[in-house]
Amino acid sequence: PALIVDSTAHVRASNPSVPRWLENQKALDVSQGRVSWRNARHQLAFSAALKELTEGPDDVMGHQRKRLPMPSPERALPLIIDCHRLRTAEKAPVNHALLVMHDLQDAPPINLRLLVESFGLTRAEARVAGLLAEGESPADIGLILDLAMGTIRTHLRMIASKLGATRQSEVVRLLTRLPQG
Repeated sequence: PALIVDSTAHVRASNPSVPRWLENQKALDVSQGRVSWRNARHQLAFSAALKELTEGPDDVMGHQRKRLPMPSPERALPLIIDCHRLRTAEKAPVNHALLVMHDLQDAPPINLRLLVESFGLTRAEARVAGLLAEGESPADIGLILDLAMGTIRTHLRMIASKLGATRQSEVVRLLTRLPQG
């Protein structure tokens, strides 16, 4: 699901999957055409990121992007919001952002129990392996699971060792060939 919002979080456009996706969401809401979070901390983080994106300067690559992991006690995995600044025209004021929602709980899951039972991974290693198989980078896994990069690297070394792999790409290839669910 994706939305285009202005600097005040009013929805200017969305793709057709948004209404159906929002029906199952407990973390955020779109009421009266405005995106709002039910958690006050998430609302503050979202508002600050949106303000920075729509009003702040470009980065060195000439664009702006923010990734917001939105954890919740009722969710095993956080909702990830990728926020991208939208340019309207050269030198025009930028006041819109594209929000792309990644609901990791809706992705077809890697069989974590199989990883634990068949390969001897710990539950923490299995969670890291599952996110890696779903295409997340080690840095993003650290953000999602709220773990330090050193911890992520240690988990990745142990996962590779237990799967008999020497490279991260081999780990991903092995993981994506396992039965899902």
